[in-house]
Amino acid sequence: CFNLWNIRGVKPSEVYNRYKDVPGVNAAYVKDYRVNDSVTVCVTLLEATDSASWENLQEDFKVKIPDEVLKIMNGEIPNRNIKLAPKNDYRLPMDTVFTNNDFIVTLRHNHIISVFHLESREQYNAVRNKQFDEMNPKF
Repeated sequence: CFNLWNIRGVKPSEVYNRYKDVPGVNAAYVKDYRVNDSVTVCVTLLEATDSASWENLQEDFKVKIPDEVLKIMNGEIPNRNIKLAPKNDYRLPMDTVFTNNDFIVTLRHNHIISVFHLESREQYNAVRNKQFDEMNPKF
C-alpha cells in the first residue's frame, strides 16, 4: 500500500481515499503513470487480498463476470483459447467500464481493479489501446 499523500503536491484520488484503509484491499495511487511515449494518466489500483474483499470490490464496481468465464475459471469447461477472442468479445478475461471520467479495468485473474482518472479523450484512447495490446498475444 502506497501512501502518496505524503509526497509534496500529490493529492490522491477519492477512490484511493475510500479504499486505503479497507481490510483485504491493497490500494495504491500512481500519479502520471506513463501509458505510452506521450500520454500519462493518474491511476488508482485496488487489489483484493482475499475472496471476500474481491466479492466486495466486484459489487462496488459492478463487475459482472459472464457465466461462461466463470465455468472456465472453475474448470467446468475447457478454455477455448479465450485470449484470442476478438476485442469486442465480452468473454475476455478483462472488463472495461467508462464512468464519470474514470476508465475502470478489471483484471479478474489477479483480483485487481484499475481506475484510470481521465482528463482527455487522448488519455482514454491511449489506455484502451494499451489494455487491448497487452491482452493480445504477440507473434
